[in-house]
Amino acid sequence: MTSCLIPLVAVVWLFSKIWPIWHCAGFPAWPGPDLTSVVNYLYDAHRARERTKYLGYFNCGNGLAAGLGALLGGYLMTHVPAFNGYQVLTVFLISGVLRATAALVFLPGLKKSAKSARFPLLNCSIS
Repeated sequence: MTSCLIPLVAVVWLFSKIWPIWHCAGFPAWPGPDLTSVVNYLYDAHRARERTKYLGYFNCGNGLAAGLGALLGGYLMTHVPAFNGYQVLTVFLISGVLRATAALVFLPGLKKSAKSARFPLLNCSIS
């Protein structure tokens, strides 16, 4: 559920002039997908002997995506028009729109595995 808040983090940067809000904007959004949904889903979907391999794949993909996103953001910074006087805000707007699109496309397709029914604590991870 907190995955739906992630696009709002970029939007907070667009319209807030109060710097503590900028620093705290991601706090309610990021821990949900990082700590519960993804890791619990990987634990649930794979056998014990394969978990480390798939967690490694996930972390490698996550790191590559973060690096490529930073490179793309840096490139776009010099090629986009200014929003509210700053080009960085245009990049945040693009980031928020792309994150919202990804959430709308991918989140409805996530299904709980049959194994999670045996573990009541894991039932809250994706819903």
